[in-house]
Amino acid sequence: MRYFKYKDYKKNSSNARKEQYKSLSENEKQIVNKEKNLRRIGYIISYACFFACLAGGFILLALIPKPAYGGWAILYSIGIVIAGFVVFIASLFLAYIITLPLWDRVYSLNLPTMKKEIFRSACSHLRDYYSLQNPYIITKCYDATDKTFKNHDVCIFVAGDELRITTDIVQGFLHGKRDLGCYAFKRDEITLTKLYRDNLLMAHLQAGDFIFLLGYRAKGFIQKNFIQKSKNMFVPCLQRKGSAYYEFQYCKKKGSPKRLANKGYRHWAKDSIVVHVDEGDAFFDSYLGYLECTNAPNGTTQFSECGVNYYTKEQARCMEEKIKEDKPKDFEALIEWLDKAATDYNGFFFLGL
Repeated sequence: MRYFKYKDYKKNSSNARKEQYKSLSENEKQIVNKEKNLRRIGYIISYACFFACLAGGFILLALIPKPAYGGWAILYSIGIVIAGFVVFIASLFLAYIITLPLWDRVYSLNLPTMKKEIFRSACSHLRDYYSLQNPYIITKCYDATDKTFKNHDVCIFVAGDELRITTDIVQGFLHGKRDLGCYAFKRDEITLTKLYRDNLLMAHLQAGDFIFLLGYRAKGFIQKNFIQKSKNMFVPCLQRKGSAYYEFQYCKKKGSPKRLANKGYRHWAKDSIVVHVDEGDAFFDSYLGYLECTNAPNGTTQFSECGVNYYTKEQARCMEEKIKEDKPKDFEALIEWLDKAATDYNGFFFLGL
């Protein structure tokens, strides 16, 4: 188990303000700019009044003659300290009174309220930092060893070989201090059981002495996507057993897409990666959208699950960037392979059954 947290908690509100400003009408932008300028002026005048009053008070105190010796000198020192404190408080009060009309003007401006989409945008850096991936689930954390998570909505997802639990960064929030950090667990570190407590059915996740009490539907999600999850669906070709696999194969020849789709490949290249037919449903659910526009042997762009599909270097690069952005299941293994297809080779083939 490990814990990590994004350090710049102020970035949330900064992102939110930027996204809010983009969504405003011209009239609303004028209100926001006016409020910003008046607030800046208010701070300048407030500080100027405070320091001017403070300096004036201390100058007056300095004009009081100091006794040369004896008990009067001690009383003088005590009196100066008390008077200095009074001058400080009076300076704050005078600065407040002088600038009060200006601050009333600032607070009278009706700023546009933030929309829900802005809260989501405010947390985009957290989704990247914690590597949020599909699928994920939002559920309640009823209790946890880390009490900051208690009674919060949490986001649970799988990243690589880790189960990660963090606060709800999908719907998002404005203030970065609401980021509770992220706990990451390996498969062999956790036990997952059913717990009935306080008339509620919960998922009890435990790693050593650390626990999470989660909404019960988290149990099915974790079992399906993490505990019972098979090893990475993308397997090196040299590790295959049999021929019931879909194959990703580098194109190492030159020529037109149609010619390559007909004669540019031979099955089971050593540097290919393959997907077993048993993983077919999960694979096509996650990746069919990236593969649909292809180069087929008959000269069309129609994808064939059971045939030959060729993709150029440019298509491989576009596919890599899109998969990086969407982060589908087991994407890490594929994007590394696709990068070589776009950089070192002439694209790739997807060879069906």
